[in-house]
Amino acid sequence: MDGLTITKAEKSRGGTTIFSPFDLRIEPGQVVSVYVHTDLRHWLIDILTGDETLSGGCISFHGRPSPIPLGLLSLDAPLYERLKVKELFRFHRDLYHSSVSLESVLDRTRLSDLQHHQVKKLTFSEKKRVQLGCLILQDPPFFLMEEPDQNVDLETKQILIKILQRLKEEGKTVMILTSNLESAIMMGDHTHRLHQDGIHKVEKEHEESAEPETDGASVTFHKIPTKVQENMILFDPPEVDYIESIQGQSYVHIRGEAFQGMFTLNDLEARLKLFGFFRCHRSYIVNLQKVRKVITWTKNSYSLQLDNAEKTEVPLSKGKMAELKELLGLK
Repeated sequence: MDGLTITKAEKSRGGTTIFSPFDLRIEPGQVVSVYVHTDLRHWLIDILTGDETLSGGCISFHGRPSPIPLGLLSLDAPLYERLKVKELFRFHRDLYHSSVSLESVLDRTRLSDLQHHQVKKLTFSEKKRVQLGCLILQDPPFFLMEEPDQNVDLETKQILIKILQRLKEEGKTVMILTSNLESAIMMGDHTHRLHQDGIHKVEKEHEESAEPETDGASVTFHKIPTKVQENMILFDPPEVDYIESIQGQSYVHIRGEAFQGMFTLNDLEARLKLFGFFRCHRSYIVNLQKVRKVITWTKNSYSLQLDNAEKTEVPLSKGKMAELKELLGLK
């Protein structure tokens, strides 16, 4: 099979699950972004580069198992800063016996006017474009990029997007790892969220897209829509830990992160009752499947502790305690 194929990949260390089994496929000519936190991102990079092994499952490229012929753009990618830009590009071209022309890379990275400048005299964003140029000169079939747009200026972000488009046209396979959801959505043809329990595809639609015609038929929609810039991000109800309302605006909390909701708390309460969600407080709805403990602070003060890494506590109103007991089948 062509492209990158990850099958039932899992990793554990010392009895601790790093990530549960997941599948992922990236075809040639496709950019896939993975929204992932820093620690887990480092594990995945080490596995893809061969510095770590999986506990289970396998990874193959073009049907062949590891090692994967990849080019890596890492956050701490070293640069020979005493060299001039063109000298550094020439060094990488010769090192990798590349047939890619220096002029085309200088043009693609918009560094032609800076080609005779020492790298150490460039701005942070310009240095990031130098790193991109060095990666292009390697000409690998698989590009792995870690936080490629982190802290760069707008011009460099626009250049990066054009470079990604060019790589797609050339039939390259590209994976982007980032801890910024907006960046993941902006750069990837498809976006996934990787966490300890596995991987989920981020479903996104632009707000300006037309509503589908239903011919008067009733449509049942179970996703929870949230907003990230101009994009609508859709989550499955089981992913949600809890929802809170702050000054009339709802926020959906998932694994320690908050996403701006697109419905009021009352609307969400009605939509989510069938999925085991409970209005535990006037400002909170909780996913009862995520509750580990009911804490009694005083005779009239309670909270619900969630079974997550943060051990989040959500307030439980006095008047809701009896309702909760009834739901749980307690007298």
